[in-house]
Amino acid sequence: VLAGAIVAGVIGAIVAAVMWNRSRNEANANQALLAVPSLIGGEAPGDASAAKALLGISQQYPGTSAGAAAQLLAAKELFLGGKYSEAQQEFSKFAADYSGNALVPQANVGIAACLEAQGKIGDAVQQYKKINVIYSGSPGIVVPVKLTLGRLSEADNKPDQAVTYYKELINIQDPNDPWVREAYERFQLLVAKHPEL
Repeated sequence: VLAGAIVAGVIGAIVAAVMWNRSRNEANANQALLAVPSLIGGEAPGDASAAKALLGISQQYPGTSAGAAAQLLAAKELFLGGKYSEAQQEFSKFAADYSGNALVPQANVGIAACLEAQGKIGDAVQQYKKINVIYSGSPGIVVPVKLTLGRLSEADNKPDQAVTYYKELINIQDPNDPWVREAYERFQLLVAKHPEL
């Protein structure tokens, strides 16, 4: 009985130490994240030094919520700084490393936006279509994605496909939604150019 109590006490102490260390690690990561100038308005968006600092936090504190946020924010900073290939790598790494994170849909949209910004329109369209299917029940994700698919279809001289995406958005019938409003405006312009649609 005494040996069992000692073993239970040791296990309890180890668990407590691990939980305390994890909590301290998370607090340190949060503190480091809040010290990055771009997060408190000290730097312009797309600042290379902010991206570097954020990547450092994500590498120093992997597995923490602040480390995950730092990686996603670093990808955003790289994108805004015009470093689309590097941003795509970080968005992809975030999606792979934090597959259960609630922000994975945003990382997937980031990947598609990076592909589009690099001129890889076919790959971007495929990524946007994949997002449209995977997150079909999440209007906050698919509504802007459908608008983008419509815009890319227009640019690719596929007005019939563009009209389909725009109609899907118009059918939401929310005049306060800026994406729906833009879809309606684009739809009107497109139909004026192509009355057959």
